[in-house]
Amino acid sequence: MNLPRLVSIPLLLSLAGTVSYLLFREVERTMAVSLGQAGRSGAEDWAQHRTRLLATCVAVNIFFAYADPTLGAFGGVGGQLVRTIVLVTSVTWLLWAWQRDRRTYQRESASASLRKQLLPLEQELISVLDGRTINELSCDEIFALAKVLPQQRKVNCLRVYREVVADLISCGRVDKPQALLQLEELRSSLGLTADDHFAVIRDLANDDPEILALDASRLESRELRLEAAREKLSEFFEGLPDDQDSLRSLTSRQRRRLEEIRRESGLSEEYWKGLIGQYLDLQLASSLVLERELKVFKLLLESRASLLNASDGDILYRLVVNALDQQLISVAVVLLRATQSADPESPLLRDWAFLAQWVPKAVVASVQQRGMAWSVPDPVVGLGDLQFKLPPLPGVLEALWQDPDPATAALALLMLRTLEPALASAVALRPRVGLEPALRLEDQLSSGGDPLDDEQILRRLRAVVDGEVAGSWLPVRAIEQAARDSSSSAPQLQP
Repeated sequence: MNLPRLVSIPLLLSLAGTVSYLLFREVERTMAVSLGQAGRSGAEDWAQHRTRLLATCVAVNIFFAYADPTLGAFGGVGGQLVRTIVLVTSVTWLLWAWQRDRRTYQRESASASLRKQLLPLEQELISVLDGRTINELSCDEIFALAKVLPQQRKVNCLRVYREVVADLISCGRVDKPQALLQLEELRSSLGLTADDHFAVIRDLANDDPEILALDASRLESRELRLEAAREKLSEFFEGLPDDQDSLRSLTSRQRRRLEEIRRESGLSEEYWKGLIGQYLDLQLASSLVLERELKVFKLLLESRASLLNASDGDILYRLVVNALDQQLISVAVVLLRATQSADPESPLLRDWAFLAQWVPKAVVASVQQRGMAWSVPDPVVGLGDLQFKLPPLPGVLEALWQDPDPATAALALLMLRTLEPALASAVALRPRVGLEPALRLEDQLSSGGDPLDDEQILRRLRAVVDGEVAGSWLPVRAIEQAARDSSSSAPQLQP
């Protein structure tokens, strides 16, 4: 019985795909067992990697075995020559990649971004380059070079690390929730800590809230839309008369065209404002940034005051207040940059001067350590129109569930559970999109023994924090110390 091709070809493809899947699944399983018995760490990852290499090599060679890429132009000799070249090339590639694991690819990806960020410092690093350029250095040499960054080392390292992380995330080359682990070697080379990583994530999320919410493919799609919108906007503004102010004197027809570009771009409102700001005069663009960031800054100050008012001497609240201070640092850096080009008579500058009076000294010091001068205009008496309204404490703790530091998120959830258990249960079910998962404190501190109740965990953390030096109440350190205490045979800690 002859089946029509419309039926036989899909059946044949389905059958071949099924056989291929079953065959290589068995190969992967056998290889994982073999590597595990040989003591290879990450045996399953290695088996998956090598199986995919084999499948790719086999698929490519099967295709060329049944297809003549020259279409018979050179007879049988031409087709056989191409098949031989493909076979030799694919086998060479297979042998080259056989001993390369995921960590190797991640390291090379990070070194490529790191190389790009070090290029502006090439002249300062000329004494250690030994006559070569940065583009001529190997992957290992790039990481070694990062350890000898010149003057203002901490500031340079933070800037370089921030740009590398932004590049890797926006291109989808780093798994965002696992970025802390995947970039550990890079942080070690730059002399940075996990706290610096979380500070960078806060900065990126503040500059671009979508960067954590979108996956790799959607980020790539956004970049394409952004590039298309940028080209259309360039054509639009280049076509305006020289004596026409960019946006303040557009005709109705010009405004309709600008709205068409906005709709066609598919960009979010916030991202569109950031893009259009590149074509405004500097003062107007700074005003847009100031207006947006001042709202965030005011809310953080209000949340901080709410925590301090509700703490009632509870030392654990210092941990949560510290997390808000880290967010204040990120926003303050953006505000200080925007004020440098803002209109000196802008009422937004008066609002900034008014809010800056309540900024903690520790935040000011941290901003200065980033290489940013704390330049704030003197507040004008009687012109502070901003009114503070303290948010409820549960709402502040709920918002901290999305803090980049998973230790902060876990602590905020625990404290919320003592205030409003129902709300805490609902918050715990929300995914931390684009962020590292936050493990429950009871799981981290129980050390395999009987699970601790909330009060035991709080007592243990209070005891640890109470012994810390003033100004160093970082959640991750307190939780790590409490975990070490819980694994010892010491008696129950008391507040």
